[in-house]
Amino acid sequence: MFDDEDKSYLGTSPTDYSMYDDYGKAPGNKIDLTNIKKILPKLIIGLIFLIVIFLIWNWFSSHQTLEFNITNKEGKSINDARISVINNSNNSRLTEQNGKYTLAPGLYTIRISADGYEEYLEKELVFPDDGFDQDIILMRDYSELSSELILDKTEYYSLEEVKGTIKLRNNSSEDYTNLKIKISASDINFENSERTITELKSQTSTDISILGSTKKTDKDITSNIKIEFINSEKIEKQTVLIHPKIELSKIVTTPTTELTNSKLEAGKDTTIDLIIANKHKTFALEDIKVDLVIEDKDKLNSWITFKDTTSYEKEIEFIDKEQNQTITFNITPDLSAKKGDEFTAKIIISAKNLDGIKELPVKLTIGTEKNVDIYAPSGKVNQKCSTTECGLVEKYEYLISNKGNVDIKNITLRLSEETVADCQSFFNIINEMPISEIKAGDSKLILMNIGSNAYSSSLIDKTIKCYFVAEYTDPLTNSKEVSNLNNSKIELTISD
Repeated sequence: MFDDEDKSYLGTSPTDYSMYDDYGKAPGNKIDLTNIKKILPKLIIGLIFLIVIFLIWNWFSSHQTLEFNITNKEGKSINDARISVINNSNNSRLTEQNGKYTLAPGLYTIRISADGYEEYLEKELVFPDDGFDQDIILMRDYSELSSELILDKTEYYSLEEVKGTIKLRNNSSEDYTNLKIKISASDINFENSERTITELKSQTSTDISILGSTKKTDKDITSNIKIEFINSEKIEKQTVLIHPKIELSKIVTTPTTELTNSKLEAGKDTTIDLIIANKHKTFALEDIKVDLVIEDKDKLNSWITFKDTTSYEKEIEFIDKEQNQTITFNITPDLSAKKGDEFTAKIIISAKNLDGIKELPVKLTIGTEKNVDIYAPSGKVNQKCSTTECGLVEKYEYLISNKGNVDIKNITLRLSEETVADCQSFFNIINEMPISEIKAGDSKLILMNIGSNAYSSSLIDKTIKCYFVAEYTDPLTNSKEVSNLNNSKIELTISD
């Protein structure tokens, strides 16, 4: 096919065909391949090396080594955790090497468990597309732990105490140890909010008391109390309602500024009323406490007490909205108090849902004091005597009066002489002594026999002057008193 004369296909330079031993021969003739044979093994080795590198790169890029970090919710390692990694395609379990697992692309199931913890399970994870979380948190297994939160009520007021009980029971066959509980709420501050139960044995129960206080609020709010069981997903919740407290201005007293009485009579009992009105249109005033604080420490006895109790405090369960309550006080001034004497105290009103305390001063003043006044009028008696005896005047009437304003008790009367010692001989009081009582403003009729069997000529034409002496217990001082009733003079004239 080539023209022997035309050699243009061979090129213009002999060097272009230096690889051929027989320069100038046509291509159709035999070629020497010695140089090709020399470099061909090197080319094959290079190609094999590239293929190996590709295969190694491809294997490492498609396989991944995993090392799991197993902890509880607090971040503490669980060293005895059991790990199972299964290749779903051939249902083969992978073996760990120094805690590490090597995974090829495929479908896997990962199962991790530990005593006392809930099992961690992930099925049909596609590797590497889904990725693997190597940091695993196991939750405590409290599936057999029953819990109940019992509160003292479901509605509270701002800044009110919250009480309750967490009832726990271990229904499992295993003991629970280091059971940790956290108590929280957005609008309640709890004391000892984190608790640890060292051990709760199988099939046993325990109660945990909780105590807290609601936060201050100016509107109705809903608060969720949450009981978290640490290291687990178990949570106990309860919702409560918190109301604002009643403003102090909504509680009105009558009298408004001072409980007072300036016309008291010493020793005379009386009463005085205090009206507490709840003007709020929505809420009742609850758990009211009225305290009576005695400020006058010099007084041995209080002039004011609650009518229906001997203590200095009174409790009222509630005063409904737009309603009022009347409290009656007994007023008992000292019997010995003088006109102008004062007694001071203070009434303090508080309530569970009252925003503050209300104070009302007490001022009691004596307008009339007590006095003791036994009065016996004067009298005259004429008595005739013979040579042997004097005549008898039977049942001579004499009136003893209590002109004071206090009752007098245990009164004993006797006669005393002004001139000679003959009063006891001639005057014989018939009334039984002592007289138990003569009330203030009242009188007592005294009966006497006048006369004597004794005769003395020296008494003829003489006048015997006698007067009463009263012995009694002074009601103002409670002491024994002897009073000479000098205005009670009785004159006895003797004649023959």
